[in-house]
Amino acid sequence: MASRRCPSLLGERSQGGGRTWLDGQHPVATHSGGSLPGLSGENSLTGVAPAGIEAVAVTKAFPLRAGLRSLWRGATEDNRRLALHDVSFDLGPGQALGVVGENGAGKSTLLRLAAGLSQPTSGSMQRRGTVACLLDLSAGLVDQWTGEENARAALLLQGISGDLLEDRIAEVRRFAELPRHWTEPLRTYSAGMRLRLGYGLAISGHPEVFVADEILAVGDEAFARKCSLHVTEFLAGGGTMLLASHNLYQVEKLCQKAIWLNQGRVEAAGRAADVTRAYREFVEARETDSAAGGTSPVMPNGRLCLVSAAEGGEISFADPVAVQVDLSGLAGASFGIEVRRHTGQLIARLSIPASGALEIAPETLLPGSYSLHLRDADGALHSTSDVRILGERRELGTVLLNHSWGPS
Repeated sequence: MASRRCPSLLGERSQGGGRTWLDGQHPVATHSGGSLPGLSGENSLTGVAPAGIEAVAVTKAFPLRAGLRSLWRGATEDNRRLALHDVSFDLGPGQALGVVGENGAGKSTLLRLAAGLSQPTSGSMQRRGTVACLLDLSAGLVDQWTGEENARAALLLQGISGDLLEDRIAEVRRFAELPRHWTEPLRTYSAGMRLRLGYGLAISGHPEVFVADEILAVGDEAFARKCSLHVTEFLAGGGTMLLASHNLYQVEKLCQKAIWLNQGRVEAAGRAADVTRAYREFVEARETDSAAGGTSPVMPNGRLCLVSAAEGGEISFADPVAVQVDLSGLAGASFGIEVRRHTGQLIARLSIPASGALEIAPETLLPGSYSLHLRDADGALHSTSDVRILGERRELGTVLLNHSWGPS
């Protein structure tokens, strides 16, 4: 069976020195090289560095042209594309580092380097301990073989045999929850079932380090929750994880630290909540600029003024959103204030009878970028105001609904 796998899954262990985490929080700032501090370091009692991953000034370049000239001259600056430039971090036991960024930012390249599937052009990437690659969970699986046969072959390749082999196969079967399909050919599996089997195999070697790409987008919602719980327990037990994900909530939930890659460079590094907020604001600002081209012309009659905001339309999540509306000379007309996301998505339309003040209660709109539109009954836009709610985003969605919970 042809299979791509992490070299360390076969029992290889590499040793590397460690840096020490600075005790305290890191500000999010434009990154100019150097290491993202870590908790790892050499064990003073054993002299062996704990499991983890250390990247030091890692750069990866790919040739753009592979003509005959480059074969004997080698790649030059003119015919190389930098996928990563000067990326550094150090991860130790119990730590998870999130990697965020747009498609093409270099996330997958970084993960392949960390997993040992590729080598850096310059700098160093050291892995300490056994590493599981969770990059393509169905890679190496054979369609003609059953789930059990695939599991047996994969575990044999890891050097597992005898009674331990049978125990591990049973573990994979239990975790993947495929009892009715275990002895059926893989070609009969759905995509979600293949992912279940792949995830079960990836963790079957009881690795010390996960290198993972969107790992919780696995199968159905119930199994995704199971994987999330497994990762939480893995980290609590001293495991190490490098996670690339477009799910910023997932990064905030699972990772203490994060880096934001932009065109192969570290744009920001620090506390996960701070980095994801900076990245989210970057994306929102760009989407706002894009949506601005389709804005309706503003009528000169009614006026809307945001009175509770600081400079730049910024309001704390704990403060109300207060708006002053002037409808002088427009008696009898019907007006409403639309609350929209930066993308243009309508959240609510609030009717207003006359000039006056409107207040949206504190802790209603979740942190993010919004716009308030004053429109008449015909839909004509009279006034608009942008507002940014500041705070640490821990919930999903757009608004925080007041609710109560008790026994039925």
